[in-house]
Amino acid sequence: MKIVKIISVVDTREYEEQGDSFVPIPGSGNPNTCSRCGRDHEIHWTVLLEDGQEAVVGGSCAKSYSLDFRLIQGAERQASRRKRLAAELSTYEKRLQELERVIVEVGALQQPDFTIGEMTLKDGTKFPTISLGDSGEVWCQFEGITLERKQLAFSSWVSKRISERTKVKENVHQLKAMIQTTKKSLDNVSEKLSNVGCAKGN
Repeated sequence: MKIVKIISVVDTREYEEQGDSFVPIPGSGNPNTCSRCGRDHEIHWTVLLEDGQEAVVGGSCAKSYSLDFRLIQGAERQASRRKRLAAELSTYEKRLQELERVIVEVGALQQPDFTIGEMTLKDGTKFPTISLGDSGEVWCQFEGITLERKQLAFSSWVSKRISERTKVKENVHQLKAMIQTTKKSLDNVSEKLSNVGCAKGN
């Protein structure tokens, strides 16, 4: 029996972050018993057969139904990519929520006073420094203690307080850019899969 239309291709596996990438968790999907071979598949192909009946099969059985193998590979790849991108998007959104919560929390802390110090170079030249708590000394050798120098010390102090409260390494701007890029990629993949649904079997 030939497939005349792909209705949907869904990767049911969960994905997790490992290092710099997201990978499927073995056995995490929703096994479906293939209507043709009886084996369980975590990537579900819902297809329309030439007799008008729908079937849920795996990719290997879709090939046995005379469906173009290149179409199978491409569709499964896009289905898995869609699931991976969804996992990435969820992770980035959670990180942003956590980071924004921590930033508000740090913003409510009592700020310590600025400390004015002095740095002496080997040639005897002296110039002022400024620090805020454990921010580290900011050199003010050219224009003295300016608002910009104070802001550097403040930013260093804030960064340390944030690092104490979260493991998120990216800043707000980076996470928003990552979310926007991932959403765009997810839309593109979904569009490709919707086009696959119109493909005919050979």
